[in-house]
Amino acid sequence: HSGRVVAGVVGNKLPHFSIYGDAVNTASRMESTSEKMRIQCSDMAYRLLRDAPEYRFDLVERGGVDVKGKGRMNTWWIESARLGKGEASQPPERAPSASHLVVHSDLLDASRDGIQDDDSPTDVCISTV
Repeated sequence: HSGRVVAGVVGNKLPHFSIYGDAVNTASRMESTSEKMRIQCSDMAYRLLRDAPEYRFDLVERGGVDVKGKGRMNTWWIESARLGKGEASQPPERAPSASHLVVHSDLLDASRDGIQDDDSPTDVCISTV
């Protein structure tokens, strides 16, 4: 899925990077309707991937899926991806752990440098994912 989110390092004693927003909630709920070892995307993400100039994605329409809190959403399977006109790359044998969120170390370092003495969020940014 794609949409606006709020992201940043939250907390003083145990700071952690978090993202919040309707796009995050929608993606999480869509994940619960997916199949093992498959990548599912929304219509919004489909349009972005379809028009991506640097990459080519093999997208197959899955059809309507009932998503909690969102109703019926049209979704797509991402079958493979490739750079430009090269060969398609297939999904990995084993899916990466969903508990890992890869974040650029410079963003984390900058956020940690800005941590204040109170428990307020620091270095919050708005982004589109």
